[in-house]
Amino acid sequence: MAKAIPKNFPRTLHKFCRWHIMNKHKDPMKKLYKLFPDLKDQLTAILNHPLMPSEFEDAWKALIEKYNLHDINVMINLWAERKLWISAYWKEVFCARMTSTQRSESMNFVLKRGFVTERDNLHIFAKQVNNCVQARHEAENAEANASTGTRKTVTRYGFEAQVMDKYTRAVYSVFRERQYHSTAFRIKTSQDNSNNYLVHHYNQSKEFAWSRHEFRVLADEAEGRYECECKLWEHTGLFCHHVIAVFEHLRLDEIPSKYILQRYTKDAVTNPDFNRRDYRTTTEDGTSIEYIRTILYSEAVKIINKGCSSEAKFQIALSAFRDANSRLDNEDAELENNEDAEMENNEQSSNQDNTTRETGSQNDIPQAENNDPYADIQPPLVAITKGSKTTDAARKNGKCKPPVPARPEPELDEYGRPKGTRICGTCNKIDGHNSRTCKARQLAKKLLETHEKVYGPTASSGNIKVRIRNLLAR
Repeated sequence: MAKAIPKNFPRTLHKFCRWHIMNKHKDPMKKLYKLFPDLKDQLTAILNHPLMPSEFEDAWKALIEKYNLHDINVMINLWAERKLWISAYWKEVFCARMTSTQRSESMNFVLKRGFVTERDNLHIFAKQVNNCVQARHEAENAEANASTGTRKTVTRYGFEAQVMDKYTRAVYSVFRERQYHSTAFRIKTSQDNSNNYLVHHYNQSKEFAWSRHEFRVLADEAEGRYECECKLWEHTGLFCHHVIAVFEHLRLDEIPSKYILQRYTKDAVTNPDFNRRDYRTTTEDGTSIEYIRTILYSEAVKIINKGCSSEAKFQIALSAFRDANSRLDNEDAELENNEDAEMENNEQSSNQDNTTRETGSQNDIPQAENNDPYADIQPPLVAITKGSKTTDAARKNGKCKPPVPARPEPELDEYGRPKGTRICGTCNKIDGHNSRTCKARQLAKKLLETHEKVYGPTASSGNIKVRIRNLLAR
C-alpha cells in the first residue's frame, strides 16, 4: 500500500491507523504498564492532547528519560513510525475526524464486547448478530425520536444558538462538550496585537507539556477570521477549546459561515441519488421495502383496533386476514409454477440446439470404454495424525519430558565467522557473551533502578524483577 497509494492516488495522504499501531504493540505495552502504572496515563495524554511536533517530541523524550526506556524495542519502534500515525505532524491536513478505520472497527468492537465471544458456536453467532443489528436499529430509532424534540442552548450566546440550528444533533453534542471544557481555560490579550489572544489551561500541571503551553488564537471580528495554532479546525473542521473560549470572551453573536462545514449540518445531503437505508431493500419495481412495510403495518393496526371492539368485528377481521394470507400463498405458488415452466422451456430449447449441431456419424466419434463420469476420480489421501498418541498422553500426565528446544544459530561477525559457541542463559543467543555480560541483564538492572527511583523501594522487589524479565523476554 505504501508504494501503490502515492502512485495511483498522488493527492492522497497515507497514514497509519492509531488503533492498529497500538494493537500491534499491545503485549509489550501491557508489560510496561504493569511495571510502571503511571506510564499509560502520561502516554495517553501525550498522544491525545493537541501538541505541535516540537512539543510532542520534547514530551516524548521527557517520558523516555523519566522511565529510562531508551533501549526498549517497543518504544523505539513507536518513535521510528511517529510521523505516520501521530496527528501532530499533519495538523494542516483535513481528515474530517477520521483518524482510524473507525466505522468497521467500532462495529467489530460493539459485536465482540456485548454479543459474541470466541467460543460461540455458529448458530449462536448468527443469533447474536441479529440481536446486535436489532439493538442498533432501536438505538437509531431512539435517536430519531429524540431529534424531533426541541433542544435548548446551555448559554445565551448567539453563536451557540447558531450552531445548534445548523449542526446535526451528534455534532452539536460534540460542540457543547467542548464548550463545557473551554471554561477551564484562561485568556489574556497579546501585547503585540490586540487581535491575538493567549489561551492557557488554568491547571498548569508540571506533568504534561500540553497544560503548560499557551495557545495563540487569532480573532479578527472585522475580517471574520478565527485561527488557533493547534490547527484542530484545519484538521477536523470543528473548533477547538481555545477558539470556543475566545468566542465566549468576545460574546460573539454569529460565526462566519465559512467555518461551518456543510458535511456537519442538517443539510449535508440534499436530493441524494439513493438512501443508504434503502440499499438492497427495494422490490423488483424499485419501491422501498421500508415504505411498503410502513403502509401495510399502518393498515393492519387499523384493522386490529377495529376488530378488538366486538366479537362480530373480530370474526370479520380474522377472516379478512386469513383470506389475504390464502391469496398471497396462491400468488406465490403461481409464480413458482411459472418459473418452473420457464426453466423447462429453456432446457428443451437448449437440447434441440445441441441435437441440430451434431454432425457426422456416431462411429466417427471415439467412444470411451467407461461412461461413468466419476471413474477417474480417486479417493482423497488420508492424513496421518501428527505425533504419537502415547507420547502426547504421557506428556499431559507429566510422565514424559518436554522436547528440547532447537539450538539457536550463532551470530556472525563482519567476516562471516561465528562470534562464539556458548548460549547466553538470559537472552538465549550465541553472541560471544554470557548471562553475566548480557545487555538484557544490564537493561533489567537499569529498569529496576528506575522503578525504585520513581516509586521508591518496595518489599515486592521479586515481583518487579519477574515483570522486567517478562518485558525483556524474546
